[in-house]
Amino acid sequence: MTDLENTMGALPPRVWVLTTAKLGDNAQVLAIANALGWPYERKHLEFTNADHVHSRAFGPSQWKLAVDRSSPLVPPWPDLLLTIGRRSSPVALEVRQWSGTRTKLVQVGQGQSRAGLACFDLVVANPQCPLPNRPNLVRLELPLLYGKSETIFAAVAQWQPRFMGLPRPWTALLIGGSGGPRILDTEVARRMIGEVNQLVTREGGSLLVTTSPRTSREAADIIEAGMPANGFFHRWVPNGQSNPYPAILGLADHFVVTGDSISMLTEVIRQGKAPAIYPLPFRKMTVRKSVRRWYRHVFRNLFPPGEAAKESGGWREGLGERLMHLGLLRYYSGFPRFYQRLIARGLAVRFGAPFLPIQGPPSDNLPMVIEQIKALF
Repeated sequence: MTDLENTMGALPPRVWVLTTAKLGDNAQVLAIANALGWPYERKHLEFTNADHVHSRAFGPSQWKLAVDRSSPLVPPWPDLLLTIGRRSSPVALEVRQWSGTRTKLVQVGQGQSRAGLACFDLVVANPQCPLPNRPNLVRLELPLLYGKSETIFAAVAQWQPRFMGLPRPWTALLIGGSGGPRILDTEVARRMIGEVNQLVTREGGSLLVTTSPRTSREAADIIEAGMPANGFFHRWVPNGQSNPYPAILGLADHFVVTGDSISMLTEVIRQGKAPAIYPLPFRKMTVRKSVRRWYRHVFRNLFPPGEAAKESGGWREGLGERLMHLGLLRYYSGFPRFYQRLIARGLAVRFGAPFLPIQGPPSDNLPMVIEQIKALF
């Protein structure tokens, strides 16, 4: 299939979607693929234990890929490849190289990515990623995460009878887990369930709780033991037969979401409800904090935001992109900045502040993203 055939509309572009074990990442690229309306192949990737070793200094590479547990990457090569996350980007770059550079690459998110923006035809940047201005960059107001309406409706029909005996309002506690610098251990879990119980006592009604894949067994045990008498607790398990999470999204009146999970926060906001963000403490890792501080300092000097970016000079941008390729610098995700923006826009509150009324879902950037991708062809 040639570019001319694509342009003439004889056949739609051949699309690959790279997915990994991260469900939140998969949901974003699949939302784009489904909205495009073009047939696509889902290529699931699994990685080896060498994933933490950086390989961009050696050019595009898939050597960290567990080939025996991943989808085959064989011709015919795609015209369009959708990817997300730092682990998939080297694979995407190699696919384009195999295609003779014909494949168009669209990178979603870019947080923690180890490839420069110039490596992709289009970058769809989530709001937690403070990236420099580029012609191929599209900025989102919220990540492309949605609770599927048909899934929510079906779950509501299944679970609502079980909740009807619980007094309203229903306050949902959506629990993530330790990740990156944030920690949710037994001490934090005990404090959190105590404070949320106090909130429910003050607001009235009942508590609906669900854990997630990142919640440790020990933390889940503490939370389950601290549940009030008139409450509902669900422990997430792999391949569980029935998950009340979609039903809770559709039914709960108020939400408390742990501050590690942008995915759960976004899905609540997409339902038109303003969650309260429960802050998780940071790990006491001086070296890690120093490294993160160094990344941010260098990044901000090489890629100044806004109007300052126009005056930074080409040498800074070139140096920054080269450092990305060598693995000496990476983009980072600014979680606190994202939370502050949600609060400033009235889409969320800090835990302890009064809940906001239901406002309806915010504007959606997905049509703009689709338009930008189709413009590549």
